[in-house]
Amino acid sequence: MLGKWLRENKYAAGILLFVRLYFGYEWLTHGWQKLTGGFTAEGFLNNAVAKPIIDKATNELVYPTFTAFIQHFALPNVK
Repeated sequence: MLGKWLRENKYAAGILLFVRLYFGYEWLTHGWQKLTGGFTAEGFLNNAVAKPIIDKATNELVYPTFTAFIQHFALPNVK
């Protein structure tokens, strides 16, 4: 019922147009900032190594290969 209203109602189409334009503008401007402003994933990678996903039952790493990849390859080559 809501899906039909969203597809067929003129007012819903107008609202969705503005929502899509807003999100598209935000996506485009933040993407441009990442390309021109020097985006770095160093903070994310450091947190992925510092707080890896651990299985609560066995207290072992869930993705040990991924954590090792980040620590030994991705972080040294983050620039």
